Amino acid sequence: YFSSRVAGANYQYRKLGQDDIKTLSEEFTDSTNSKFELISILTLTASDVKNSIVRLVQDGENKTIGFFAAIYKDGYLRVRALKTQKNRLSDVLFYQLVNDIIQLSVSKNVKIINIEELSLTEVMVETLTSYGFQEKDGLWYKLVIAGMFDSLTLLNKNELLKNNWNIPLILKKFKTLNKNESEIYKLELERKLWPIKLTDINIPTYIIPIKPLWASHLFDTVQAGHDLFGANPESSWNRENIYFRNVRPVSEKVPARILWYISSQEKNPIGRQKGIIGCSYLDEVYTGSAKSLYQKYRNYGIYEWKDIFSAAGNNAEKEMKAIKFSDTEVFKKQVSLETITEILSRFGRPRNTFASPVEVTKEVFNEIYKIGKEIL
Repeated sequence: YFSSRVAGANYQYRKLGQDDIKTLSEEFTDSTNSKFELISILTLTASDVKNSIVRLVQDGENKTIGFFAAIYKDGYLRVRALKTQKNRLSDVLFYQLVNDIIQLSVSKNVKIINIEELSLTEVMVETLTSYGFQEKDGLWYKLVIAGMFDSLTLLNKNELLKNNWNIPLILKKFKTLNKNESEIYKLELERKLWPIKLTDINIPTYIIPIKPLWASHLFDTVQAGHDLFGANPESSWNRENIYFRNVRPVSEKVPARILWYISSQEKNPIGRQKGIIGCSYLDEVYTGSAKSLYQKYRNYGIYEWKDIFSAAGNNAEKEMKAIKFSDTEVFKKQVSLETITEILSRFGRPRNTFASPVEVTKEVFNEIYKIGKEIL
């Protein structure tokens, strides 16, 4: 038995217990699985002690709100069941479970994930598709490749891709694209193969400062672990989120990457500070008055009106910026300010304390990502 916060939120994530099969079969039976079918799936999965992976997500009252049951064998991960309770958290929890399945597969050197769950909503299918899952014979599968690669090297030499994708067609398409279209197409390929990173995507990268408190509630599972109450699951489990900031300086362009620089914390300095702790994709940038942006995106992010009002200098009509980001990867290893300074110097850039966003090149991103993800 073990428990930990799911993506920083104060919900328990644990293995299957002896009494759980009966409870799950009663609470998660639906039109695709009868009670006895679900009992059979869970029993057969759990009985393979060596290869089974079953995880439950429970709320503060020990009620299971979602779970997945999988078998890992011979480079394949068969997800026999993947279910969430139908409530306001079901979609974001489904995303978080899929995210965890992918991360688990990377850690176990899985080549292909097969999801055999039949009870999928339109939103769930959309989540799977955006993560690069493809449908075949009513099931969903995803190729799992981790690390950093040049795009053409990956397409020409990776046997898993060559055996499952139409590589000649992809390479032929590259030849028809102009420079900008080619970068966008490479980004689409990268996101289909998430969390892989292609080293030759020439899009902007912005190092954006964020306070430890906001980072812990939005995405930083490590920082959230220092908070007794954890993060808000509606924000920390969400695939997309909004971060509000001042309009100037830097005029961000999209698509782009974000490297999150966690700033110092004057009061009660606990946990990670003064370093880059993760990366995201920057999808959209919106500008408008503080009041209009809050009204439009109040369901995203973790800022309350008092936070945005304060950031706007207590002026509801002051122009602010809302940046929409997605698919955040949290680094277990913080990239320190000293290391960032050394990398910047190597590429002819001056030292920076990141009081405001700074644009850097793909080469700087690649070096920081490699250290943060501990890629040799």
